Amino acid sequence: MAAPFTVKGASGQELGEWTDGGSLVVPGYIELVDQSSAPAAPRSGRLRLYSSGGQLAQVDADGGSQLLAGAVGTSAVGTIAGTTSAGASPTVTITDCTDQRGNFLLNPVTGGGAQAAGKVAVVRFARAYSTAPGAVLITMANETDSTATIVVAVLAVATTGFDIYVGTALTTAKAYRICYQVIP
Repeated sequence: MAAPFTVKGASGQELGEWTDGGSLVVPGYIELVDQSSAPAAPRSGRLRLYSSGGQLAQVDADGGSQLLAGAVGTSAVGTIAGTTSAGASPTVTITDCTDQRGNFLLNPVTGGGAQAAGKVAVVRFARAYSTAPGAVLITMANETDSTATIVVAVLAVATTGFDIYVGTALTTAKAYRICYQVIP
């Protein structure tokens, strides 16, 4: 086994040790930088690696902030909400959603409004990314009828979140399972 490496903070205080095959727990964030200048420090829970050319590869740590269901049409930080294109009062039921990945149900409910093609949900991150994610992968299926013939797309990807659009109107009283993965 290799000798442990000592990890020290900016002022020289010892933060911990790491050995081959071991683990290291450091409060806050870790940033490994080459000789190029680095941007502002990342938020807690992020890891940044820089190549010799200064190219940023940002990887989210496990245990990101959980997103909560929001009121219809809201774009509040840390929420997922239905829009009126999913009916007058659609509901969102969170299964497991973070800034990095998610799994939730969208239930269209008319109650005085009609569903339409277009933006049916908004996802707003708990913590904004420093740059807009490179991609957001998404799937959507009608869980009630076990069908997967829904045209769904992610648009308006920004540092603060993204919007979910459908090609045809959703059906009242159906549960639509939406899964997403954010790729920085």
